[in-house]
Amino acid sequence: AIRLLDASIDISAIRPSRPSFKRSQKGEVTNILLDVLREAGEPLPPRTITERVMKRRGMRVEDAVQLDVMLKRVRACLRNQRNQGVLHPVGRDGFAQLWDVVQ
Repeated sequence: AIRLLDASIDISAIRPSRPSFKRSQKGEVTNILLDVLREAGEPLPPRTITERVMKRRGMRVEDAVQLDVMLKRVRACLRNQRNQGVLHPVGRDGFAQLWDVVQ
């Protein structure tokens, strides 16, 4: 549609309006999150959980935008699993809430 207005425009120079992220299947992040907590054997803060989830999904932890988006998703999963009685907060590490699997 842009070329209809000006045929000389280089479309490859136009950046996407939002970053593209690897889509996950329904429940995929939750399953990985639960595996990470079970394998850790100790309570973890959301940021550590997020970094481990991203590594398992083949995502770049160094990308601050992706990390921020995934951190929000992980926190939502933590809340949902807490409400279902699967996870519980067990204390704090500075300002970060620590999470563990209910035994």
